[in-house]
Amino acid sequence: MTNLIWLRIRQNIKIKKIIVIELVIIALFFMLASGFENYQEEYKKSQRIVVGLDNQDKSISASMLVNNFKTTEHFADLFELKDIESKDFKNEIKAGNIDAAVSMPEGFADALYHFENKPVTLISKTSTPTKNAILEGTLSGYSKYVKGVDMACYAYNNIVDSKETDAKLIDARKKGITMDLLYATLNRHMYFEKRGLSQIKMVNSSEYYSLALPFSMIAFVSLVASFKRIRERDLSIQKRIRISGIPVFKQVISDHIAELLFTLVIFLPLIVYRMITVDILSTLKFIISVLVASIFYAMLWRFLSHLLKTRSNLLILGISISFINALVSGAIVPFILLNKNIKGLGEYSLNFSLTRYAMDMTSLMSLAPFFLIIVLLFFIDLRLEKRA
Repeated sequence: MTNLIWLRIRQNIKIKKIIVIELVIIALFFMLASGFENYQEEYKKSQRIVVGLDNQDKSISASMLVNNFKTTEHFADLFELKDIESKDFKNEIKAGNIDAAVSMPEGFADALYHFENKPVTLISKTSTPTKNAILEGTLSGYSKYVKGVDMACYAYNNIVDSKETDAKLIDARKKGITMDLLYATLNRHMYFEKRGLSQIKMVNSSEYYSLALPFSMIAFVSLVASFKRIRERDLSIQKRIRISGIPVFKQVISDHIAELLFTLVIFLPLIVYRMITVDILSTLKFIISVLVASIFYAMLWRFLSHLLKTRSNLLILGISISFINALVSGAIVPFILLNKNIKGLGEYSLNFSLTRYAMDMTSLMSLAPFFLIIVLLFFIDLRLEKRA
């Protein structure tokens, strides 16, 4: 069996062949990683509600309030603020550059300190009721918090004013507590723990394609090896090996061991890349995922080669399956950017499951259905090889 494994390794591992395949994989990796370099920001930007803001209050306090909104992660994830003058609101909304507009009146921040009502003006499109409801609900929520601050400050002022205290000290305390309560209002998101549910992690494009691309490429590489099995079957090479005393079981195992080693050699540059850029545990999970993908596709193509008989039929079906699988699993376009229906298909693919596992989003048990398919295909292949 050892001699048969080495024979298969010598047949598969040819320097020129390996170099060509590695160069193709590396070229695709850099092309896709650079092409979708800013996909995270573009996706987040496409989901935001763009709001035009005309801040007519030039006070320091007003600027601090606006900057607080712009720099707050929870607010910035949902809204994008653009500085636009009030006279341009309607044109910008009609042009589709903004979804809504807010005008902050002069003296707005100072009015908060003195418990006066100077409401902001909100302009929105009637054609986007959902976005309007989100914006109105957010501003309304902050408004209610501000009213709560007003009530607390008003009660505090009544207590302070009822005592004989220096007027300047009273005013300083009023402003101090007002500021504290207002910023407690603006930072109210800090009192909640943010947990997100996602189908796949939002990582940078290089890390993403170092995971998503290899699993799809394995499908194409394994397809080529299956052509040899058809050729050997046509030339009765498998029968000759059996006549020499080597059972079918050992032949099949030898083929898969040789193919696993071949796969590891091909993806060695990406394994080294991940060892440099991520931790050892993540790299180990990536290697396990590569091995699982290699075994799965080798089993699948061997099974189909028995059914289809000819290399041309296997080529057409194999390339079709591999391309569709690459598309729906996010190996070409990042999964997060795919159409909802395509995502629905991709969630059931091996490549997507392996990507999630390699990203440490699921355990090895999540791959259990695919392990069962591998075992089933293995025993079917043994029976079909004995009949061949």
